[in-house]
Amino acid sequence: MKRANTDPHRDPLTASQAARRRSALWGAMSATLFRILLAVALLWLRSGIRTDTFFSRLLFLILLLDLGTIIPIWICLKSRLNEIKGGEEDAAAQY
Repeated sequence: MKRANTDPHRDPLTASQAARRRSALWGAMSATLFRILLAVALLWLRSGIRTDTFFSRLLFLILLLDLGTIIPIWICLKSRLNEIKGGEEDAAAQY
């Protein structure tokens, strides 16, 4: 016999929803880690050249753009988790 959920703030998830949530979270975390590692590599490259050159400024611009993509990754994760919670994929799979 299955026990009823006594926590009114917790939505029960199916196994497939939980797996999709885990997958989405791992994707966002790995993308963030990749962006941070790339930023470290760009900083390392930039440290070996003079700061007043065009190439140094270009690397800094790429670094800023790269780090600027971290926030949209987590915004997309939030909307993805809402899609999974809402069961939109499950409903679409019925058609």
